[in-house]
Amino acid sequence: MKTVGTGNYSLQKLVSGHKLLTLDKKSYIWVSGNPGHLVRTKETTKGSILISKGRYWLFDVATRPGLTKGLHLSIVKSPGEWEAFIITDGLPDKVNKQSIITPTDERIAWKRERPTISLLL
Repeated sequence: MKTVGTGNYSLQKLVSGHKLLTLDKKSYIWVSGNPGHLVRTKETTKGSILISKGRYWLFDVATRPGLTKGLHLSIVKSPGEWEAFIITDGLPDKVNKQSIITPTDERIAWKRERPTISLLL
């Protein structure tokens, strides 16, 4: 598992009903569904409602038994617990303008200033 990013996030509900996920200064429209979709955007938060904000981690899982291979996004859910998502094909960029985002049962818990992974059974 390799950490590829960490910082501050915010999640807001837009007037359209979609969500706006901001990771530091990059924003993505989060179209709800199972799976959901992330679409790169420059949309502002005007008229939005803040759902949550806090810290996030992005990590790439290549070879770890019991974990899904690929890019994982973990956002703070409550103190000491994170909610995790798998982002198919990485975050949207100029070339790949959208990605699939799927919730996962994997959770991150802080231990000694480093995240550790546990699976909810």
